[in-house]
Amino acid sequence: AIDKDANGEPTGIFREHAMGMIEQFIPAKTVDEMAEIIAKAQEYAASYGITSIQTNDINDDNFQRMDAAYKKVVADGKAKCRITQQSCFNTLVGFKEYLEAGFRMGNGNSPYRIGPLKLFVDGSLGARTALMRKPYADDPSTVGIECMSQETLNEFVRIATEHKMQVITHAIGDKAIEMV
Repeated sequence: AIDKDANGEPTGIFREHAMGMIEQFIPAKTVDEMAEIIAKAQEYAASYGITSIQTNDINDDNFQRMDAAYKKVVADGKAKCRITQQSCFNTLVGFKEYLEAGFRMGNGNSPYRIGPLKLFVDGSLGARTALMRKPYADDPSTVGIECMSQETLNEFVRIATEHKMQVITHAIGDKAIEMV
C-alpha cells in the first residue's frame, strides 16, 4: 500500500511490499560495502555485550552477495557475534533459486550459519497492516495487508519441509494467524 493524502497524492509512506517499487532505483551495494556495514554493526552490538544475533538479511534479490559479505566478515576476522541468517523470501522463484544454489539450513559454522526460512504473512498493528478478519475499529476502511496468499504460504512451507528447513512466520493479525 502507498499512503495518500486527502487530495489523493502520495505521502511518501510505502507499506509492506510496496517498498519493492522504489528499492529497484536504489543502487545495490557491493559485497565489500555490505561486509563493512555488517562488521560495523557487529562491533556496535558486541560493545553492548551482544554475542549472538539472528537476522533476515538474505532475500530474493541479494542472497549470493549477502552470503558472500557475511563470509567475508568472518574470513577477515571481523566477526564479533554469532550470526544465524534467517532467509527471507517473498517469491517462490527466489526461494527455489536459493535452494538450487545449494543453500540449506545448518550450512556454515560458528560464527555464521544459515538458519530457517522467515516468512511474512502480514504487517503490524501500529501501521494497520496486520491482517484482520474484521475491519479495524479505528479505521473501518481496512483489514490490513495480506503479504502472501494462503496458497503461496502453503507452497513455501511444503518446499521448505522437503528440504528439511524450519519455517518461522511473522503473523500479527488474527486472520494472518489463522492462515498460519
